[in-house]
Amino acid sequence: MLKLNIGCGGRQLDEYINIDLNEPNTIHHDCKQQLPFEENDITEIFSSHFIEHLWVKEFKKVLQDWKRVLKPKGRLVIWTPDYDVVHAKRNNIDWFQYRMFSKAIYPGSEHHAIYNFEMLKKVLEDFGFVNVVRLDIGEFPWEGVHEDMNMGVCCFKI
Repeated sequence: MLKLNIGCGGRQLDEYINIDLNEPNTIHHDCKQQLPFEENDITEIFSSHFIEHLWVKEFKKVLQDWKRVLKPKGRLVIWTPDYDVVHAKRNNIDWFQYRMFSKAIYPGSEHHAIYNFEMLKKVLEDFGFVNVVRLDIGEFPWEGVHEDMNMGVCCFKI
């Protein structure tokens, strides 16, 4: 049973293959490129705060590859900032623009996209994923990390 933690940064998970371009103790791989796994090899893909670093076109390419490697009925879990939560809590466009689109710590860490649940659900369903549900914040594995703006989504490959 293979499970991937894609774009993990410094947040690695036990029982997962942790993949990141810049982090030690992971499989070093550009997560925007095709994964080094065969079709229908993977039981679960977990990705936390990675997709917002992709342009929408890149995310769709990555999503197609994730679908390729997932087994039928394979689980996909994505955590990302929630546009609706960020906007409602902050209600300050200057903060929003700075926090979401101007704060690059190192090359590649800048944000390019942000989704709300309805937008992300539509993209996932357009790619054939089913049973798209929003996760409870308590299901996020790291306490205190992005908790004021997190959105978790779970779905399955047919």
